Amino acid sequence: MNIVCIASEFKGNPFLRAARECGAHVTLLTKNKHLSDSWWWDCIDEVQPTSDTPTAEEYINIVTGLSRNRKFDRVCPLDEFDVLPAAHVRHHLQIRGQ
Repeated sequence: MNIVCIASEFKGNPFLRAARECGAHVTLLTKNKHLSDSWWWDCIDEVQPTSDTPTAEEYINIVTGLSRNRKFDRVCPLDEFDVLPAAHVRHHLQIRGQ
């Protein structure tokens, strides 16, 4: 299973751990300013930085580019502010919803 986690803030380490324990390949999309935060890096396979003011279109472009090399099964928002951008990405890639 391949999961994209969208995190506009530094949140979600327990979710990342649970995804890893389920055997998922975890890709984290987060703002440049959060790259030095205390993520549980052992639970993350890949990180893709975004601008510090990402739009749904930016998320779509990043995940579309990544999807050329792997099929994503889930797009998971890690904060309430990430729910709508995650929905836009899922819709664009025709990934089943939440």
